Amino acid sequence: ADVRAWSYLSLYFAEKLRGGTALQTYRVTGDASARQQAVEHLTKALEHWLLLAETTEAVYNEVPSVKLLYLDKPKRLSWRVLVPDVRNDIQIAANDPGPANSSR
Repeated sequence: ADVRAWSYLSLYFAEKLRGGTALQTYRVTGDASARQQAVEHLTKALEHWLLLAETTEAVYNEVPSVKLLYLDKPKRLSWRVLVPDVRNDIQIAANDPGPANSSR
């Protein structure tokens, strides 16, 4: 499970980096295909995250949330608890206004 978890986490980060790069390309150039690529990469990242959650919840117990201070509820932490944050990345990319309205 540890090897599978690290593998899914690595795949997640690879797609997240690709998505972030594509989103920034869209923000700079306005090329809508770059935004679509960002959404696609971030959707793949979510798929890897869900597999990470599935793998770890089968063998590990949730732990008290002591480091993620922004996480009020639940007070217990697992990879599954963070799925909404991973999904939010997709929404950020899909709804980004692009360079004309960007303050970046």
